[in-house]
Formats: sequence, structure tokens, C-alpha cells
Amino acid sequence: MLVTQPVIAREFDQRQDRIDFVETEPGADEATVQAILTRGAEAAFPIAEVLNQGELKESREEQIGQLVNLFYALLALAILISLFGIANTLALLAPRTHPRARDAAGDRHVAAPGADDDPYESVITALIGAILGMALG
Repeated sequence: MLVTQPVIAREFDQRQDRIDFVETEPGADEATVQAILTRGAEAAFPIAEVLNQGELKESREEQIGQLVNLFYALLALAILISLFGIANTLALLAPRTHPRARDAAGDRHVAAPGADDDPYESVITALIGAILGMALG
């Protein structure tokens, strides 16, 4: 498909080229064609780049890779914040689960509700939940 400069200017209000594609004749030496185009582009447009198909593909892959890495960094940050939230919640709840009080006689212990539970049960449950959440997410 060929879209001329006047059509681009009229339909898209775009006055400058952003990217142009060149199709070579069958059997043409791609390196020679690229060298000729590079010399011409540098003379007319000093900031322009002339890329072959492989270089263009690598450039786009690099840009997409940077975006994916940004998402991974945001995901890691979200996981870190959630781990701090879980640790904070467990730290606030831990003193309440194991208080003991002596009765009036002094020789018997009365445990608060949930005090007989395994002290690591909440930590283990939270870790299992976090691991399953990350795996399913």
C-alpha cells in the first residue's frame, strides 16, 4: 500500500515522516543498498536511522523488553509491599494470640482464646497463601 505525503498531511495532520520502508529489487545486495541509503539519509536528515529488517526487529524487541521489565519491576514492588503488609498484620496479631494470665490461686494458667494454637500456624498459612497467589497470578 502506498500512502503519499499529501494524503498523510490531509488525513492524519502529519507533515513529517516517522518511518519509511524501502523494497529492494530481487538479488540486490542489501548491505550496499543500506550503505547508499545511510549516506543519503545522513546528508538530508542527520538524526535519521537506516535499519535493515533484522535491525528493525531487534530495535522493536528491545523496546518491548524494556516495557516488560518495567511491568516486572512494578510486580516485584507490589509483592514486596504485600509481604510487608502480611508481616505487619502478623506482628500486630501475634501478641494477642499468646497472652497468659494467672488465676487467683496462682498455680493454674488460663489461656486466651487461640493461645493453644501453634505459634507458627499463621505464618505458615500466610506463606502458603502467598505462594499459591503468586503461582495462580
